[in-house]
Amino acid sequence: MTYYETLGVSPKATLEEITKAYQTLTKKFQEFGESSSSDKFIQLNKAYEILSNDNTRKTYDIHIDDPNNEKKVGERVKKTRKKSGTYDNRNVISILILLSIILGIFLSFAFASSYFLLLPVITALIGIISLWRSGKVAKDKVSRKSIIRGIIDLLD
Repeated sequence: MTYYETLGVSPKATLEEITKAYQTLTKKFQEFGESSSSDKFIQLNKAYEILSNDNTRKTYDIHIDDPNNEKKVGERVKKTRKKSGTYDNRNVISILILLSIILGIFLSFAFASSYFLLLPVITALIGIISLWRSGKVAKDKVSRKSIIRGIIDLLD
């Protein structure tokens, strides 16, 4: 069943005729208690969505005229997307996934680099704090050995 048959209009119907048929059928479905999630309603909405847009309607008409000519339909879809500025969602998603992977690698590298650069500073601070807490800090310069001993004492 074609979308034209679903709406009960001819393939030469105008947009006004298509809209009127859609509204009439929608009202009938609602009067008979048809759910908006039913198959009939979904098919009706899809038919209206395709036939109410000039670009999608032309593509659909090409497909109806010669369903075996996929090349012609594909070219029409590409032209439509190019004119409207839309992209294939699969391409957009692929690009977003690729960017997230690159960003993840960059952030991992940045975090690891900053960790390794800050590790000696943090270790020295922990050693100095442990020496101050133990009361072993003098006014003299703090040696590396005393810092390391302080860290070991703190961990014991």
